[in-house]
Amino acid sequence: MFPEIEQFKKHLWRQRRHTSTHRHYTSDLRLFFAWAGKPPAAITISDVDAYIAHCQEQGHAIATINRRLTALRSFYQFLATESDNLPINPVLPQRHLIRQRHRLPRDVADATLDRLNVVC
Repeated sequence: MFPEIEQFKKHLWRQRRHTSTHRHYTSDLRLFFAWAGKPPAAITISDVDAYIAHCQEQGHAIATINRRLTALRSFYQFLATESDNLPINPVLPQRHLIRQRHRLPRDVADATLDRLNVVC
């Protein structure tokens, strides 16, 4: 793939040896760039938009899509610190990170309430 991804993987491993973040982020980046078919410098905001739509069409969970976007965003932040010829980070948190719905609390079942009343 791209040598920058391997450099990023090593960077993550040095920072967080006790986690598997480096493996998951590397996998996410490989999936993204295989899908995009472009080098990191050629990726645009529209490419990220299209990738989100692709992931949603594939039925991926919101948490999975957000992790992939976080991996991509972190990768571009890494490139900005490591390179003089830095590409612009195409992942915009306000635009690309998907908000998860919060579930409403469920009612307590009548049988559970009856058992609580007996205990009290």
